[in-house]
Amino acid sequence: MRLLRDSLKILSLIAAIFLGSGVLALAEQRLALKGYDPVAYFTEKRAMLGDAQHQYNWDGSTYRFASTKHLELFKADPDRYLPQYITGWCTMAGFIYSEGHKVLP
Repeated sequence: MRLLRDSLKILSLIAAIFLGSGVLALAEQRLALKGYDPVAYFTEKRAMLGDAQHQYNWDGSTYRFASTKHLELFKADPDRYLPQYITGWCTMAGFIYSEGHKVLP
């Protein structure tokens, strides 16, 4: 009986570790551009990490910005600052896929 109880405790601990890591991975996937400020590429001409204090949820993803000014610029015209190939597919690959052919990204 004690062996069964100890085995269940160990299995519960292992399950909690795996489930917890999956939740963290899902949360990280929703953070767009791995936390980098999309506006900084245009205004500062370099990559800048965004701050959690300046973030905005748009189209199912959370974007972070280095400043309030960058956040406001993004809110005014998100399409201007979004990555061109946000899904990892270029336009040619998307066209080929739409014609019914498989392509590797």
